[in-house]
Amino acid sequence: MSKSADHKHSETDDSGSESDGPETLGDKLLVYLVESKFDVRREFLPEGYIDKVISRSAIQDELFSGKKLDGDDESLINFIHAHAKKVFATAYCALGSNAGSSLLDTMDYFRRLNFTDGALPINDIQKADKTRKAKTKLPFPFDFSDDSRLQSVWRRMPVRSFYQHQWKFLAPVFSREKFHHTLHPDAILPFIWKNIVTKEGRFSKVHQVKIHKGHQKLLGPRADGTPAHIAIKEILTTDDDEELQQEVEQNFKVEADALSDIASLKHKHIIERIAAITRGENRYFMFQWADGGNLRDFWKSHPTPEFDANLVRESVTQLRGLADALAALHNYKGEGNYRHGDLKPENILRFEDKTFVGTLKIADMGLAKRHTEATDARLGPTNTKYGTARYEPPEAVTNKLKARSRLYDVWSLGCIILEYIIWFLYGYDGVREFTEALLDDTGCFYRTEKDGNQTKAEVHPIVVHWMNELSKHPECSKSTHTAIRTLLDLVRDRLLVVALRPSPETTSEMSSAVVSVTLADTLEPPQVGAARAKAAAASSALQAILEDGEGNEKYLLSSKNRPGSRRPSAAAIPRSSNTLQVPGQSKPKPNAPAKDASIYTTKDKLSGLKGTSGHLQSLNHTWSFYSDNKFANNLVDTYENFPVDLSLPHYRGLCAQCEELDILSSDFQMTDTLADIEKRADTCGFCKLLAKACKKTNAPKVFRLQRYGPTLRIDNASVPLLSIVRDPGGGSEIPKYIQVGFPNLSPARHSLHFEIIRQWLKECDNNPAHENCHCDENPTLPTRLLDVQTSTIRLIDTEGLQGQYLALSHPWGDPAIHSHFCTYTSNIVRHKAGIDFNVLPDTFKDAVTITRELDIKYLWIDSLCIIQGPDGDFTEQAKHMEDVFSSAYCVLAASRAAGQCDGFLGDRVRRDYITFSRGEDEVYHVCEEIDNFQGDVIDGALNQRGWVLQERALARRTIYFTEKQTYWECAGGIRCETFTKLKNNIAAFLGDPKFPEVAMSSTRGEMIYLYQMFYQQYSRLQFSKVEDRPFAIAGLEKRLLQGFATRGGYGVFDDGKGLLHRSLLWCRSLGGTLGRIKFPVEKKIFVPTWSWMAYEGGIDYLAPEWNKTEWEQQDLRSPWSADSPVQYTTDKNSTISIEATARDFDEAKAVKEHITLYFDMPDKADGRTPGLKCVILARPKTGSTTKDRMCYVLLVAPQVTKRFGGSTVFERVGVGKMPESCVSQLDKIEVKLQ
Repeated sequence: MSKSADHKHSETDDSGSESDGPETLGDKLLVYLVESKFDVRREFLPEGYIDKVISRSAIQDELFSGKKLDGDDESLINFIHAHAKKVFATAYCALGSNAGSSLLDTMDYFRRLNFTDGALPINDIQKADKTRKAKTKLPFPFDFSDDSRLQSVWRRMPVRSFYQHQWKFLAPVFSREKFHHTLHPDAILPFIWKNIVTKEGRFSKVHQVKIHKGHQKLLGPRADGTPAHIAIKEILTTDDDEELQQEVEQNFKVEADALSDIASLKHKHIIERIAAITRGENRYFMFQWADGGNLRDFWKSHPTPEFDANLVRESVTQLRGLADALAALHNYKGEGNYRHGDLKPENILRFEDKTFVGTLKIADMGLAKRHTEATDARLGPTNTKYGTARYEPPEAVTNKLKARSRLYDVWSLGCIILEYIIWFLYGYDGVREFTEALLDDTGCFYRTEKDGNQTKAEVHPIVVHWMNELSKHPECSKSTHTAIRTLLDLVRDRLLVVALRPSPETTSEMSSAVVSVTLADTLEPPQVGAARAKAAAASSALQAILEDGEGNEKYLLSSKNRPGSRRPSAAAIPRSSNTLQVPGQSKPKPNAPAKDASIYTTKDKLSGLKGTSGHLQSLNHTWSFYSDNKFANNLVDTYENFPVDLSLPHYRGLCAQCEELDILSSDFQMTDTLADIEKRADTCGFCKLLAKACKKTNAPKVFRLQRYGPTLRIDNASVPLLSIVRDPGGGSEIPKYIQVGFPNLSPARHSLHFEIIRQWLKECDNNPAHENCHCDENPTLPTRLLDVQTSTIRLIDTEGLQGQYLALSHPWGDPAIHSHFCTYTSNIVRHKAGIDFNVLPDTFKDAVTITRELDIKYLWIDSLCIIQGPDGDFTEQAKHMEDVFSSAYCVLAASRAAGQCDGFLGDRVRRDYITFSRGEDEVYHVCEEIDNFQGDVIDGALNQRGWVLQERALARRTIYFTEKQTYWECAGGIRCETFTKLKNNIAAFLGDPKFPEVAMSSTRGEMIYLYQMFYQQYSRLQFSKVEDRPFAIAGLEKRLLQGFATRGGYGVFDDGKGLLHRSLLWCRSLGGTLGRIKFPVEKKIFVPTWSWMAYEGGIDYLAPEWNKTEWEQQDLRSPWSADSPVQYTTDKNSTISIEATARDFDEAKAVKEHITLYFDMPDKADGRTPGLKCVILARPKTGSTTKDRMCYVLLVAPQVTKRFGGSTVFERVGVGKMPESCVSQLDKIEVKLQ
């Protein structure tokens, strides 16, 4: 389609005058109206044309035709002409051309009200809301009180017509002075042409449009003199997904803030933003249209570029500009910095100019992250689900939970420059072949190997091969000093470098919950180093190429004729299956050779598991917050007995600064200091609330407060500072993504509290997506249950019974404070006859109350349903804990109780809040933030009990009762009593209703990390009876073994491929010690010493260095086999042994060498332990240097009290690593480890 055919739009002629137009006002309007052609085709009057239509004579003709004017008439004409032209035109359109005196009376009324153009738009007609609190009424200024004549004119239909016609006079104007535009859903966008072809991605769609010249004051003409077009980036979402809508809103705000900040750089090679537009539920960004497409489009459109020195000069000039733009981002205003995060050829736009290459500009700042503190790296993994894996640096995989450097972008730039060189030398066919070679393997410019918790990376061999072949090209050979050769050296030696500049931030592991920022770069010395260069250094190197090429055409291009060299072939490049699967990319070819199948191959995944990135690649402690208005509104519709004090307004005095705040605007932000808000707190309610929240969260001294959905947050903070709540049934003045609810919670025993819990259960029961949350209609019941639906509570045997039950998770408490109410053999008959409700401890009373309110017949409480005492059946019943919690209809967690006597339905702490008004009769509340599942539940006292970890992981859904509020957890995430929804991927793993199904799509290495993390956490929990340690996690361990399709027990796994060796490398935590658990003799429990379950105390794991060790297959024999009678942790009196070869080691020599020994109980064992030997678990890999030949060993010693078949039984006493030269290869004996 030709440009002329594609631009059938009408842009109004400016040459007309008032006298040239038709006689009537309506005809004049029709002449000047222009049709918007963006989404809905509606007409608008371009900016400035209202003066052409609404002249003094036009006003007089319509209101006073043929009448001699008096002073009052002149006053009305002056008012309209000076202040109300749009109001007048809108009223004219709404009443029609034959309105007569009605229009005059209306405008006179508007004058008395001082209703001017600045008061537009009016609200739509408000309909009666569902709560029946408000009647249908007309909006201001049509809510007449005593003018019956105007009431008869402006009934509902004319008022609705006024509402609809006003938009044609209110099309927005875009200028440099204003970036954020919050528009009404009915606002008309002044786009007079739209290309029917759009560019659509997964999360956005880009439209090419032409904006009416009167509505933009930013862009000049294109290079050919024609008007510049506009790119409209539309953020895509779905009306059906409330959470996705809120994520879109938050990401839109992040990108808008980044664009707004970056605009101040005014960098030639960063795309200039025009506007961020919020229109109802739609979100748009507006940029100048890149008439040259993107960099990849440029390569494609010139598949065989001319071999020309000027092309080299222009290309290096643009690449230098891009590097300089990155340096500017990384050194934003010399303070904190931005990182782009998704640099690729598609995000480098090309603007045509007088040169061949044009001007290249960095675009799509959707992943740009701002950091403002003084470090050189950012902590925690980036939420880059919108990003592109191909151009990501290796640290995106190797540093998932560690510091993330801003050098991330430099790697991506190196990838782009390498492809640019390939395009120049071999054309676009070369780029395509290079890309296909990578896509046949990992797809990325690097590959990784994983060994346990460590992931190491290297530049992909295919990339290395291509760079080597490029260096043989006549334009790049060593004998030729050219710009292309220098460019290739820059990529190979300084950009595509895995190693990052050493610093405390990039070499030590840190909590991902912390957010840090970086200081500005300092210019690097130009020497080539082993670490990746910064953007500023890359820019300097590219500038040096340009300077060397000044007046030196031979340097820019040694030959004007394209050499006939062949493109590199990737056929000879080995692809090894020992590479970790890269997120979103294809698997390594199954027949590729593996270096060491016992350690590194991803084919060694535990049986049945997929090699995709899975759910664990972004484990972090960041919580996502969502408003849950669908649930809240449904509750409001079905429940009527709301306490009257839930929404009592708390109006307080405000300081002058806070009086001007519009917290609900899409571009709200407030920059202040903690000292200043504390000064104003005595007289300003909002400052007082803000100061209190800042102190509680340790906010910085200087901060920027912004609104994200229904929360207020400080820059880069991982949790909200304050939350925003709107009363149910409000009108359109308050955005719908603000949480519907109440600033106060109902009393804990109020019917509303119980109704919220009932509705949580009902919604989960009726949601097909929550299938994993649903247990069988007739589940296998525990041996005993409490029947609570009768006046007297009875302990019953369940044989032959069916039904649903709730299970209580609770702390027993210190027996000195809490009298333990239990079932014993001595009172079980009485408990079966009946238990008086009033004799129960408060925690049990509250559990019975909740069970009855939910209309559930049965309740399970451990101390009552399991017979306690030495003659009880705890040992037998403990084997079935997995079934008890996984078969329960729901679990009740008494998180706020310290013991049986405390109860959990006590008064909750009331939160502080302040009430604001917006519009007519609409209020919202800014509240103290109390949605803290991490602090209230996960870090709470109940969850520090050893049994509770299993109870939480096995429960299909749980209700937590805390001091501040009640929480719900199921497969859908966390729900708060405030109606907020929370999500976190670590919480999702432990809250998985079918644990460990969430983890099953992870790589082998990630699952190793998972189970080690799991056991490390468990080993640090507390027990009333420490002898329960092996069994309080037995149900979970059994599931892990089944899910991983492997064998094992006692905290040790064996897959026949090295997992047994790795599992045995547990050690006491740094600075800690372990204590041997003394199991009661009468229980006849045996736990082997090689299991950490035999000890009390926290554990960690040693991790052999990747690529330097291999598992020892001969010196260690597994205790598990296909016919082994013991497949998991058991309390049976069965002995389980590991057969091993124990070797002497030279302690004296080891002291002189590098040796590290970790004794499990350092106060009871040392290097002089009688009979101390070692069992090799990992040996140096073949080919290792003498310096690197380290062994990883079990430290063992004879058990003086035990012999087995004439042989001494050994026990584990620790682990360690030592040089292989210290270990005897001859002095060895065969032992049994127990």
